[in-house]
Amino acid sequence: MITLNHITKDFQHFNKQHQRELKRALSDINLTIPTGCVFGLLGVNGAGKTTLVNLIEIDSLDVARSLFGQHI
Repeated sequence: MITLNHITKDFQHFNKQHQRELKRALSDINLTIPTGCVFGLLGVNGAGKTTLVNLIEIDSLDVARSLFGQHI
């Protein structure tokens, strides 16, 4: 099972005036995907789909590291 609770992700970028700004990619995401479930993630360009999948992958690697005692 994959469970995400209250996930928010911001990225820093520079605007046209070369000032640093935060761009919110994900805002308070809650998601549960049961084990064995086929799950689809749909949205318009720039909606944060890839960011969400990347966060799930990073979390999965952290779990794998703790289970197998590996430092990757």
